[in-house]
Order: sequence, then C-alpha cells, then structure tokens
Amino acid sequence: MKGIRGKRVVVATAVMAALVLLGTGLLCRDRLREEYWLRKLRSQPVEGKFLAAIRLGEMRSVRAVPALIREFPTIVGKAETAPLRNHAYQVFQEALVQIGTASLPRLVRSLAPMDFERSDVCMLIQDALQILYLNIPHREPTYAESVFYDVEALRRALRTMRDDPRAALEVREAAAYALEKNSTLKGSE
Repeated sequence: MKGIRGKRVVVATAVMAALVLLGTGLLCRDRLREEYWLRKLRSQPVEGKFLAAIRLGEMRSVRAVPALIREFPTIVGKAETAPLRNHAYQVFQEALVQIGTASLPRLVRSLAPMDFERSDVCMLIQDALQILYLNIPHREPTYAESVFYDVEALRRALRTMRDDPRAALEVREAAAYALEKNSTLKGSE
C-alpha cells in the first residue's frame, strides 16, 4: 500500500511541476520572444538585424529602443550601397514609430550621451520624435537626407517636450536630461 501511495505522490508532483512550468512558459512567452529578437538584433548579419528590428517594432518593445539606436550605425557603416542604407533607415524608423509614444523617454534619453558627428542616428531620432511627439505625418525618409539633420529643430523639439505640461512627466524629465547632458543640444537657452 505504501509503495502505491508513494508512486501516486511522485506522479502528482511531477504533473504539478509540469503544469507550473507550462503556465510559466505561457505567461512569459512575450518576454522570451522579446529577448530572442533582441539577441538576434545584436548577433545577426544585416538581413537578420532587419528582421529583428521589424519584429521588435511589431511587438512594441520599449526595451528595444536603445538596442535599435545602438545597432543602426553598425548596419549603415557596413552598407555598401545607398539603397541598402535607405532600407536600413526605413526599417529602423518604422520600428521606432511602431513602438509608439511609450518609446519617447528612452528615445530622448539616448540623445544625452550621443556624439552628434553621427548625423545618421540623429536624423533617425529626429524623424521618430517628429512623428511620435509632434504628429508630423510619416514620410519615407532616405539615408541621404540624414546628413542634413537640423540640430536646431531637434533642440526646439526637446525644449517643447521639456516645457509641455501635457507631456508625461517621464518624457519631460528625459528631454531636460538630454538638453542638460549633451553639449551640442544645450545651445543658447
């Protein structure tokens, strides 16, 4: 009798453990997918990075914003043709726009330590801010335009965000932080 009861306890425990693991997997499915695509963004060749950026945008992954900003110049630097650079620009901008306004604090904070010699990244961020915050209609940008980013327009947008009482506190703080920490953005107040 005791042997049968012990086997039942072991089987019941194993079934419960399997159910707990299954439930945990189902609950963490989105987080696991997000981690998977973030890892792909960092480790894949160019086409894999494009796919990862698209998937992260579709998932509206706010955690992906710094990784997208960090990976964009690596792709552009390796791109040998203008069409490939334009494609990279469009894919990454679309991903940032799909993530939506929840990305604004991280997007704005990424400007604080930025080297403004990287005009391609500045233009990517400037266009995303204009679409997400200033509601300027979405357009099809080209990488060639990125050499003409307007630091004054970016500065004005950040000041507007910082001073806008309707903006979320986190967005206002991020804009103030970027304006304070980046010497190029400080300009004349």
